[in-house]
Amino acid sequence: MAFFIHHFVMIKIDFQMLLLEEALSPSSCQIIISSSWRFQFTLDQLKKVLPKTIGNLVMDTTGEAITGQYARYHEIKHWLERKQKPFADWMAIDDAKNEFPPDCPNLIATKSSQGITKEEIIKLKKWLD
Repeated sequence: MAFFIHHFVMIKIDFQMLLLEEALSPSSCQIIISSSWRFQFTLDQLKKVLPKTIGNLVMDTTGEAITGQYARYHEIKHWLERKQKPFADWMAIDDAKNEFPPDCPNLIATKSSQGITKEEIIKLKKWLD
């Protein structure tokens, strides 16, 4: 099970971070970073930005950027294929809904103005269960 984070800003507020920690703490999921921060920071630096409980779940970054329609979706699919996990159960939390096919079942869409909310946390918990 893999979980992809695109924007760190969506989990910047302490309250939101606590909600995310609570949702992820009983999980054995792996977090893969697809944020453009992956081009500016090492994996270890990215892990240190997050609370330890979340940072410990961070396993990788998606790698090279892909351009075109649904670019983020294709970056994730490419990562899964490269890691020989093409059918892996995965979920993305992202505020760029247009980077995914319409009605993508692997997307928990957020609003950049709000970040991750309790509603999205509930969706994440349901998926993790």
